[in-house]
Amino acid sequence: MNELENFMLEGNIKTLLFKFSLPAITVFLANVLYNIIDAIFIGNQANGSLGIAALTIVFPIQQIILALSQMIGVGIASITSRSLGAGNKLRAEKAVGTALTSSILLGILIMVVGLVFIRPILYIFGSLENILPYAVTFFRITLYCSVFYVFSIVANSIIQSEGHANIAMISMIIGPLINIPLDYILVTRLKYGIKGAAIATDISQIICFIFLLVYICFNSKILGAKVKNLTINIKLLKEAISLGLSTFMTQLAYGIVAIVLNNSLKIYGGSDLYISAIGIYNRIFGFITITMYGIRQALQPIIGFNYGAKKFDRVKQSLKLAILASVVISLGFLVIIIGFTNKIAGVFTSDNELIALTVPILRVIIFMSPLVGVQVIASSFFQYIGKPKPALFLSIMKPFLFLIPLMLIIPIFLKVTGIFVSVPLADFLAAMISLIFIYREIKKMNELNLIQGKNKNASVQENFEANNINENSRQI
Repeated sequence: MNELENFMLEGNIKTLLFKFSLPAITVFLANVLYNIIDAIFIGNQANGSLGIAALTIVFPIQQIILALSQMIGVGIASITSRSLGAGNKLRAEKAVGTALTSSILLGILIMVVGLVFIRPILYIFGSLENILPYAVTFFRITLYCSVFYVFSIVANSIIQSEGHANIAMISMIIGPLINIPLDYILVTRLKYGIKGAAIATDISQIICFIFLLVYICFNSKILGAKVKNLTINIKLLKEAISLGLSTFMTQLAYGIVAIVLNNSLKIYGGSDLYISAIGIYNRIFGFITITMYGIRQALQPIIGFNYGAKKFDRVKQSLKLAILASVVISLGFLVIIIGFTNKIAGVFTSDNELIALTVPILRVIIFMSPLVGVQVIASSFFQYIGKPKPALFLSIMKPFLFLIPLMLIIPIFLKVTGIFVSVPLADFLAAMISLIFIYREIKKMNELNLIQGKNKNASVQENFEANNINENSRQI
């Protein structure tokens, strides 16, 4: 057992969670800032509200692409962490090789399908005719770099799962750090508008890809990076997809939510400003989710290693601490955002009508947002311990069981306001169900601990009796 593995299995849980969550939170912060600054640059150009609306239409599609990448990355990361925790290095190497190869093929497939069906896809996700030219321009340009993007997401998950948190952090920060100044140059100075934002995104993704590729190729510490491992093991790929399916289904579900939301806004709102307001909300909501997603990512190697080593007390301690930290810190963000909603909305646009529309929408939608962390961590927890069925259910529960039905029913009575009221209500219901699942799993782990304790005591007793027999034999 090397030093890192020993730290995972014996180190202080608070220290571990802080060590691995800080890089992850830094990464999410960088990406949130990128999304916010991207929207600010575009929103303050001519026809800025249409630009923000276009980003809002494309955003859930990009999230589905991200989820497809994470389906492989998170699944393989779970296999890798548990394999290393159980001492099976060969299986971990094969899993990593499978992930890297699959990511390249997936990226090519996404690019081809996206370019062929670009307009139908954007229409399905709720694009209006006046938004479509902006959305097509941005989406088409970013599709060209799908291979680089998918590979980077998968490789980052692998590096994180093997405990190289700092490298994972650097790789995810590179993109936003390059993207932000490029946005300023291409969008603001050269007046390329939304086209410039898309080009900046592509350049940053290529540089991130190069960084990860060089690190993987020239660092012997990365398992599975050898050429002989760069094949697809169908059995491991199926297991990874099974474990990562909940991640994909979550984003697919929210893609369907976006379709329902955008089309409902057409019916009850009748203005593209509502879509722009949702775009501003998406960026601001990112601040609230920074901690919960950072902690979720940090939990993966901690829970994977300790669950694989059957250290259930450490698994429970990690889970409880993660949920508490997520809720408390997110609550702090919520208070700040509600207190300064007008000023925050005004940063994205100078359109007074859009600001007036965004403020009440934002305050209603984010009201229960700290509880989102409960569901996010709960579904990921079941992924990390190798239980895909409850992970999948918890991932799709909120959008399919609560959010979409509520968005279809409540607006019948409350019109456009009902669309926004549906979100905090769904957040609350999903959090309560998630806590029930967590309680039941902790109860099972307590029972396993009890069995382990009895077996350990029985083994000690047997050794004691055997020693006594040997001692008596020598005396005779």
